[in-house]
Amino acid sequence: MFSGRRFRVALALAFAAVTTTGMAAQPGAQGIRGLVALGPRCGAESFPPEPGCAERKFAASLIVESLAGSRRSWKFSSNAEGRFEIALPPGRYQIRSTTILPRCQSNEPIVVAPGAFTEITIRCDSGVR
Repeated sequence: MFSGRRFRVALALAFAAVTTTGMAAQPGAQGIRGLVALGPRCGAESFPPEPGCAERKFAASLIVESLAGSRRSWKFSSNAEGRFEIALPPGRYQIRSTTILPRCQSNEPIVVAPGAFTEITIRCDSGVR
């Protein structure tokens, strides 16, 4: 089907279609997109946050798990600006970090509807108290 060089080029192009923010979205696709934030950054939290103490955007390695009987999972990462997008089949999901610290997770099940992306913010606990 493909010669060795043509296969490597096709593989490189396919790999380039998957971005650092997860699986590339296809037209009519659905999934989850959003922001990862790290906080608190100061010992005592206040509202509004003191200058320099607000949550910051965070690059994290994450896992999204299906809450269906199959319990499938996909690994993905947020970029340096904390943004991510991952295409998924319709269903209910949860997100957690791949590392122990900082602890990142979705607090409620995330519902992905057919043909739509669900927007969320994942908050990571820095451990600062």
